[in-house]
Amino acid sequence: MKILSKKEIKKIEDQIESVYGSDKVLTGFVVLSTSKEGKIWITNTDALKLDLSSLRVNAVGLYFCRLDKGKLRLSIEGAQIIAQTANKNIAEISHDSVWDYLRGFDITTETKNLDENTYVLVKHKEDILGIAKHIDGKLHSVLPKSRKLISLTKPDTFLP
Repeated sequence: MKILSKKEIKKIEDQIESVYGSDKVLTGFVVLSTSKEGKIWITNTDALKLDLSSLRVNAVGLYFCRLDKGKLRLSIEGAQIIAQTANKNIAEISHDSVWDYLRGFDITTETKNLDENTYVLVKHKEDILGIAKHIDGKLHSVLPKSRKLISLTKPDTFLP
């Protein structure tokens, strides 16, 4: 893992601002990168004060995003952090679509003004559920397999 320079962090923040309208979301965090997967992790400065020399550490902090063909692909937690100040590329989904989204199916959205071929934030009421890739008016699920619901039947009381 390597600590990113201010210039590298600024590049990530600029991309976040251009896509989601959020700025300075990484202020106050130490930003780290894994060389193999291109994953970006965030942590506070206290985590770097620990002596990790005798341990094999794969990651420190919270998985925030990764670079996917030059575009930031946020984690679920990264999407929730960004959404606090985001003002564009937020797809609102209906109560009925939440179940399909959480199972990993592609869904349609009525939200206008979403950038085409971009990772957008997926929102239901006040909850940020994650991200999806917006292509041709559909939201293509990019939920990791480990985060998908696997139940075959929808419970009667899924959401209030």
